Amino acid sequence: MSDKAATVFIIEDDPDLMELNALYISMAGYEVLRADSAEEALALMDQPEVTADLIISDIVMPGINGYDFCKATHQLPSWCDIPFIFVSSLSTLDERLKGYEVGGDDYIIKPIDPKELVQKIAKVLEVTQKNRELKEVVAQSQSVAMQAMTYSSDLGQVIEFFKNSVTCSSYSAIAELFFDFMRNNGLHSSIQFHTPQGQLNFGDQGEVTPLEANVIEMSRKKSRFFDFGCRTIINYQDFSILIKNMPIDDPDKYGIYKDTIGTLCNAIEVRVNVILSDSKNKKRIELVAMVQDAMNELKQTMADIQRDNMRVIDTMVNDVDNAMMVLGLTDEEENRIRNIAMKTTEAIEAVFGRVVFIEAQFDKVKERLDDVFTD
Repeated sequence: MSDKAATVFIIEDDPDLMELNALYISMAGYEVLRADSAEEALALMDQPEVTADLIISDIVMPGINGYDFCKATHQLPSWCDIPFIFVSSLSTLDERLKGYEVGGDDYIIKPIDPKELVQKIAKVLEVTQKNRELKEVVAQSQSVAMQAMTYSSDLGQVIEFFKNSVTCSSYSAIAELFFDFMRNNGLHSSIQFHTPQGQLNFGDQGEVTPLEANVIEMSRKKSRFFDFGCRTIINYQDFSILIKNMPIDDPDKYGIYKDTIGTLCNAIEVRVNVILSDSKNKKRIELVAMVQDAMNELKQTMADIQRDNMRVIDTMVNDVDNAMMVLGLTDEEENRIRNIAMKTTEAIEAVFGRVVFIEAQFDKVKERLDDVFTD
């Protein structure tokens, strides 16, 4: 995109919402183009001088609804690649699936949060630009898709996938290996990993749009293989795969792809478990090291306290002896004071004995931690 401010085309039949949304968008630095119906929008889009960088459309409108309007825009040569955001109070998975099926890039639920609206516009424009750039690179390097998979070639690819998957040490490496296989078979796909830190989304032609990621996430509770339109979502515990052009109308070919990709998913599952295990082991080692440091520090602190207390006791005994020499006490009184000092010293030494026991327990725990740390 050029330095010129992007133009956002708003289609909204509610005049108040139109004005409010236009205000939010213009305040964010975008140019605004308006239409109060899909029919008016299509008429404007038919004019060569009218252009936009992104479309935001309501779904429920008199006449042509938002879904049909989106399909119509994708049939126009000069508008087919313009990103499309739906705005609606309909928030179910079925509605989002409809929006995704007709080519939507994101979905905003009414009432609209101004901050969310501006953020989603910026994100969709950014993803669209990156995908356009990456699509050109992929188009130059992508090999011609195979017309069909034979048993022998299928088996060879699967073996190669398993062999190469062993070296994958990151989610991105797994995704790229999977995409290579899918591209060689003429299939377009995305993969979503469900990690302890959150979602990781990868697409074979660039970044995954927010709506696509949302559809994959909301489909996790569906069956292992979930078909909608010409698309299939495959769900595993730690990842989900979206295949965008499954040959559902060809049962034989669909069955071959389903079995083969299912086998690949088993290999992916193994590598994901290894990555998760490595991450847990790293955290375990870090925790053990932290506990070791804390125990060493605590042990040193206790030794310092013991040393300081012994110094205080010695000083007290000397001070008592010196005091008795100048106080003119009787032998009985001196002996009574000495006995008090001795009992106090013995009591403190008994406490120190317990400290020694605690230190011994620390040493045992430290030895065990050393064993774990060096395993």
